[in-house]
Amino acid sequence: MQTRFNWATLDSQAFRLCLLCLACVSCVGCKVGPTYSVPATNQKQVWSFQGNPHLEGEPANATTWWQHFQDPVLNGLVEQTLEQNLTLRESGKRIEEATARRGIVAGNLFPQVQTANGSYSKSRLSSNTANFFSFPGVFEPDLNPENWSLGFASSWELDFWGRYRRAVESADASLDATIAAYDEVAVILVAEVASAYLDMRTAELRSVLAKQNVELQRSTLIAAKRKQDAGIINGLDAAQAESILAQTSASLPALEIQRRQASNRLCILMGRTPDDLVAEVGYSAILPASPQGIAFGVPADLLRRRPDVRRTERELAAQSARIGVAESDFYPHISLVGNIGYSAEDLGKITRSNSTQGSISPQFAWNILNYGRIKRNVEAETAAFHRLAYAYHQSVLNAQREAEDAQVAFIYGFDRASHLRASVDAALRAVQNVERSYESGTVEYGRIYVLQSELVRQQDQLAQADAAISASLIAMFKALGGGWDAKCNCVDGPLVKTASR
Repeated sequence: MQTRFNWATLDSQAFRLCLLCLACVSCVGCKVGPTYSVPATNQKQVWSFQGNPHLEGEPANATTWWQHFQDPVLNGLVEQTLEQNLTLRESGKRIEEATARRGIVAGNLFPQVQTANGSYSKSRLSSNTANFFSFPGVFEPDLNPENWSLGFASSWELDFWGRYRRAVESADASLDATIAAYDEVAVILVAEVASAYLDMRTAELRSVLAKQNVELQRSTLIAAKRKQDAGIINGLDAAQAESILAQTSASLPALEIQRRQASNRLCILMGRTPDDLVAEVGYSAILPASPQGIAFGVPADLLRRRPDVRRTERELAAQSARIGVAESDFYPHISLVGNIGYSAEDLGKITRSNSTQGSISPQFAWNILNYGRIKRNVEAETAAFHRLAYAYHQSVLNAQREAEDAQVAFIYGFDRASHLRASVDAALRAVQNVERSYESGTVEYGRIYVLQSELVRQQDQLAQADAAISASLIAMFKALGGGWDAKCNCVDGPLVKTASR
């Protein structure tokens, strides 16, 4: 249905009032679909190891948690990564993209089509067509008419059922999920930097210990050859000494491989080409030291701090709104289509009042024959919502498991390292004593071979056990979602975390 009228005679006040009423109905009308609320989760109230001495002490600073290691080199590497990492910059651009797409969706709350148009036409009519009327001298039609037009057309589907408002809800939640994903990348990056740095320092410490044992075993080999040259012993002792020396020396290339690979990982995390960072960070046999005790708060902090949990929850909220969008197809789509403009044969007359023209056309469209497909679409969106709800609950459980796993490794890691340290001290004293006895000829080389082999093994185990304590602390802060709120937001300029609505 379309009604044309003389725009000059239209009651403009009544027309504006009509549009205002329709706009109010569109904005405050009902919204079909479920009303979303954050699902309740099965959450622990206290940690399983609450009260353990290693879970008490200074409160954990999750914002810049790597500073607990008191290592300036690590602090600098983290800062460079947050400023330069390409994956983090990519995630920042995803936020910009989601913000722009949210603006596009919000624009559908207003007239979806707003078009300025104009045209010019010149025609040649035939005088030999049927019913052509001409009266020479009285009425002779113009066989070469021209026409100029200029106007504005608009089409507006009113949001009676909340279709577009639900779409904006979904876009808002998706934007929040994108921001949480950016935070998640920051958490993973900081943990990866700390882990790679720890791996590099661990390889260096193990290399230093191996080199010390190489020197110790070389001195024993020299003593065995000296005895062999003096005819005191046969060549068996020297052969065994050469064997253990070669075994220990063989571990050095493998440790250097680990050190260089850790250095390459750090370079990539900082957005640089792979390189040996020894000139920048030095070569040290000192591991980042973990505090003996630190308080980690309560499990409820996981839902607030963990970006992956927040991302999953926001994805669930976005999907809930999509159910409403799908359900709106059960109802008619009500629209207003109108245009206003000027039309005249002569361009000079186009702006005159009697050249105005306009039309307004209320319309509706109802997909009554597509009920089955619409219903199936609602069912699909609802099933997707329940799928994401299960994913949200699973993310909460995984967060608690990761935190508990890191805590048990942190707590018992100290006990393991303490026992290994006592074992190493005893093994070192045993090697020193047996070497003196071997020099004096009171023991055979077989005792030295066994004890030196054990010393190498136990020292290497102790180095790895000390590193495991620091690694468990890194895992704990990663499980708590630490580090995302300390990022520099340098993504081709400052990144505003809370995107404007």
